[in-house]
Parts: sequence; structure tokens; C-alpha cells
Amino acid sequence: MKKSLKPRTLFLISGVAVLGGIGLCYMQYNSLGDEQARLTQLRPELKSTTQLKNEIAEGAEKLKQTFTLVHHLEKGIPETAYIPTMLKDLETRTKEQGLQFLGIRELP
Repeated sequence: MKKSLKPRTLFLISGVAVLGGIGLCYMQYNSLGDEQARLTQLRPELKSTTQLKNEIAEGAEKLKQTFTLVHHLEKGIPETAYIPTMLKDLETRTKEQGLQFLGIRELP
């Protein structure tokens, strides 16, 4: 014969479960409030879409100017030129443009 739980035990278990659920909900609610406060602090630091579009346009213009300069330098170099001087000049020019010169490779 199976023994069933007494009503008092069932109420006790139910009460513990409800209190635990309420405690977890309270913790999540407080965490949400902290994240919302952090969001309101970070929101003024965001850039608008027009600012981002302007920065992209400026970056594209700098890239175009740098490409034109490098292309001009490549055409002006004779076959017998001193390569290390050219590489140092390329590195200097790319640093002026805010870029990083990693290397050069030969095209077939």
C-alpha cells in the first residue's frame, strides 16, 4: 500500500517552491534595472547614423587618395631603383594616412 503525502507537507513544499520562484523573479528584475541604467549611461556615447556615414565617406576618400599616391609611386619607379628606399617611403606615406604598411608582393 502506497503512502500519500500529508496535506501539510504538500503545502510546505508548494510554499517553498513559490517563495523560491518569487526570489528568482526579484533577482532578475533587479538585474534588469541595472542593465537599463547602464544602457542609459552608454546611449549618449553612440554615434548617429549620419556621423557614421560621414566617417565612412572620409575613410573611403583617404583610401582613394592613398591608392592614387601609391599607384603614382609605383609607375615612377624605374626597374633599377633601390627597393629598400621605396619600401621606407611607402611605409612613411601609409603612416601619414593613418594606415599600416604590412608588406608588398610581386604581381605576375
